Formats: sequence, C-alpha cells, structure tokens
Amino acid sequence: SPDEYNGKLLLIKRCMLDDGFTFLGDFSPCENDPIPACELPAPKRDIKRRLDSGYCIRDAYLTECQPQSRERILNTEQCKRYPEVYYCDV
Repeated sequence: SPDEYNGKLLLIKRCMLDDGFTFLGDFSPCENDPIPACELPAPKRDIKRRLDSGYCIRDAYLTECQPQSRERILNTEQCKRYPEVYYCDV
C-alpha cells in the first residue's frame, strides 16, 4: 500500500539523517498527513556491516567507507592501478 511504501522510505530517510547524511529532496509525510511509520523510532545502522560490505571492501578509500585499515585501502583495485593518488597513501 502507499502508506507501507512511504513508511519504509521515511524510516530509511530518518536512519540516514541520523547518521549525518543530507537529504536532497522533498519527502516529509509526517508534516501534512501522518502515516503509521511517523511514530516508529528510526533504525540504527550497523557500522561494522557497512565497513565489511563488498562495496567498502572494493572501494575502501571512499569517505563513506571510513575508517578502514591502511592495508585494506592499499589492496583496492583503484590503489593498485593508481598508487600515486592521494587517498591511497594514508
């Protein structure tokens, strides 16, 4: 249903905002016509799960994948191809 869909979007948005991300859009269902998810607490992301994800292992040098070990950053394909890039020398 639209309320369930909007509720899941709302929880994702609130989770990301709590982690310091910026929302670039206009999605505020709780201000005009509240949906059931407006009363739910925002979920907390698991930092270890994010850092150990395939995305952060492959692109360990990215800001959103920090903090990473120096070894993991240097073993990325990007750093192997372009070792002179500033972020590969941490």
